[in-house]
Amino acid sequence: MTSQTALAIPTPALRTGLLLDDVDDVAGWINSVLDGDGGNDGNDLGLLDARVGQLVSSVQVASHDTSAQLEQTIDHVSRAVPRLTYDLQFMRDSALALQAALHALQSSAGTSGTVDPTTAAALDRLDFLHNVKGRMESVRDVLREAESWSTLESEVVSLLAESAYDRAAERLADARKSMLVFQNTPEHESRRVLMVSLQNQLEAALSAALVAAINATDVAACKRYYSIFAHIQREAEFRNYYNGARREHVVALWKDARILEESEADGARFAEFWSKFLQEFLALITAERASCAAIFPDPQASLSALIQSTFDALSPSLSQRLGGVVEYHGPRALQELIVLFKAAEEFALGTERVMEKLHFASVLSPPTPAGALAPSPGEEGLKRRHSKRHSMSMRLSASASGRSISAPAPPPAASAWVPAVFEPFMSFQADYATLEARFLDATLRASDTEVDEARRLRERLLDVFNAAEDALGRCLAFTHGLGAPGLLRALETQLKECLDGSVPTPRPSTVALPAAADDLALQIDYNDTDWRAFQLALHLLETCQNASGRLAALEGRMRTALSQVAQTLRGRDGQPSGAAMQLLHASALNSLELHNLLDAVTVEPTAAVPNTAGLGPPPHTPGLPSSPSFTKKTLPSTAQAKLLPAAHAALAVFTREVQSFLQRTILAPLLALVATYPSQSVWTQPAPSSTSGLAVPTFGLSPSRPMQRLADGLLSLPQLFEVYAADDALGFSLETLPHGAPEDAEVDDDATGAWLASLMRALLAQLAGGALPTLRGLSAHGAKQLVYDLEYLGTVVRTFGVEGEELEKWREVLEMDEATLRAADDGGGELGRLVRRMRGWI
Repeated sequence: MTSQTALAIPTPALRTGLLLDDVDDVAGWINSVLDGDGGNDGNDLGLLDARVGQLVSSVQVASHDTSAQLEQTIDHVSRAVPRLTYDLQFMRDSALALQAALHALQSSAGTSGTVDPTTAAALDRLDFLHNVKGRMESVRDVLREAESWSTLESEVVSLLAESAYDRAAERLADARKSMLVFQNTPEHESRRVLMVSLQNQLEAALSAALVAAINATDVAACKRYYSIFAHIQREAEFRNYYNGARREHVVALWKDARILEESEADGARFAEFWSKFLQEFLALITAERASCAAIFPDPQASLSALIQSTFDALSPSLSQRLGGVVEYHGPRALQELIVLFKAAEEFALGTERVMEKLHFASVLSPPTPAGALAPSPGEEGLKRRHSKRHSMSMRLSASASGRSISAPAPPPAASAWVPAVFEPFMSFQADYATLEARFLDATLRASDTEVDEARRLRERLLDVFNAAEDALGRCLAFTHGLGAPGLLRALETQLKECLDGSVPTPRPSTVALPAAADDLALQIDYNDTDWRAFQLALHLLETCQNASGRLAALEGRMRTALSQVAQTLRGRDGQPSGAAMQLLHASALNSLELHNLLDAVTVEPTAAVPNTAGLGPPPHTPGLPSSPSFTKKTLPSTAQAKLLPAAHAALAVFTREVQSFLQRTILAPLLALVATYPSQSVWTQPAPSSTSGLAVPTFGLSPSRPMQRLADGLLSLPQLFEVYAADDALGFSLETLPHGAPEDAEVDDDATGAWLASLMRALLAQLAGGALPTLRGLSAHGAKQLVYDLEYLGTVVRTFGVEGEELEKWREVLEMDEATLRAADDGGGELGRLVRRMRGWI
């Protein structure tokens, strides 16, 4: 009943629609409701109960109304919020329009010269207020940063004391960003000093724990410490700590090594130690691949920096130990350097494989494991950008190939370790020509033996060509072929030294005229010395032939090798491939002389070369295709430029000297007859007469005995060549044959005919130019005998296809009488004056 009574009584709040929120004094309002209409007794409990019930009902109704209005307000706000962006944009556009209108108004006012003072004052006031607002905002920012810097040192120190290194690094990173606020202010330097000091304190507090984590290979801790160092911009210091700890083992291994070349009697050769050292180093690099990928955002560059810093920390340096190797081994140091260089290349190849794995792993960008520290915001954004670029390039390459994914090229920092490995070799590679020449000289000098001249030369040339084949392999191994010009110079020098002065001088043969007429049947009288010289000359000529074949084969192999060098050096994209090759490409070996040599090399099928059985087959050079064998014996092709022109020239000169030696040997007995020919008494004897002193007419002349023997000897020369017709050496290099002529090749038997013709010319040259001018006197009868001898000899040499022009000149002059000879042009020339002196007409 009480509640019904309460609900039936109207209240002020209900009558007026009043809410509790609209009442300033809630307590007074409640008391007024309790007092009611007044006049009621406050002690009447029933009435009081009725009023309390009335009050409760009024509060409930007021709460209900308040809730309803609150819902209406929320609904209104929820409908108005979506328009907020539009309203803001509208306000912004309106403000811009107002600004434009004000500028236009200001411009028009300035142009017209009539400015409303009220408008100008309002504009100035607006500008003043805008400036005040901007400056106050700047002051607020400065005050905030100043408040932050005032507590920076105490906060960082307390964080360091709590070992909260991450939070300390973040606090320093935030403070570092605010340094720009104090740019160009007096406080900037003091704050910079404070920042550096706090960073140093953080680094010092972390250093011991960092080194311990590195030594324990605690990747998670190292990654956390790297993030801390990155926040304070001390990544370089972190790398110094990391690299110094990781390289300690290999650096100590290098320092404690006992090397034979460093005067350590019980030490190992540096080549042996170098190989083991690089194996240990490569094992460290392989192990560091996973660690660098987990710790550093740039694992390739970080691993490259570790390799480079390790080589820089070696004491003594690699260059110093290489210099010791060269000094210790002397002329044979090149062989040791090649072993060391090849080991370095194998190490570089293994390192490049590790770098490739790191590169592909970074392209795949695996998600960060749970529990790992997140990188700094800048690093995260950089990683996202790289990941997007890599993903796009991977999609493009995958769609192009349809089968595989090709990663983008690694950054240049990933190969920064290459110079540290190969630059110490470059000074010796640049001096390759000298090293090769010294090595060849020492090798060939050690192989020289004391044997007969032909065998010594043959073995010497064999050693030279074998050494040349080995030298080609050394050039490719140590300089990748870029030292080819120096190699060619060294080989030409060795061949020239081998051939110069190797032709012996034949001893003169002494042949006496026969005393009896029966001895006229004797044709050529060779003694034992002549036969030995003849055999020696044939062997030497055979050696020349074999040397020519080996030289052609060597040039063919060099041409093939240099073609491969040109392809490797220039590459498909104009750049060389391989770590060592890239450095050699930038060295002094990549010279104009090298490129001219490579341009002269033409890739053509290898021509057939002469048989080189006398000097042995050319050995196979590793890394090059084996030369095909040929059975057809042809001269080397001259269509291509010779790679060893000086060697070819020296061999041609030597061959000509050997051929001349063989000619002198064959003609030795006949030349002895020619030498005694002018001393015969027949030249000064008068015409034969009877015992009564009357002149006896002569009905015909016969050749003198020396001329008869000379002619018989010449006619017997074909028999000599028939015995040696099967010797291929006689047909070698006929173009260098002394006293040869192009028409000699027209003879049916090329080699024999050419040799016989050259022998005839050589003999005629000696007779006409050496023997006949030494005649001291010549009677009329002697002149007739000499004319007959010359006619007879001319007939003999014409049977060999040789025209004796010099003999014909002598015969024509000798047949002239004194008056005719004097009347001839210029007195018959030098030959005419010589004959007149012999005849006593001068």
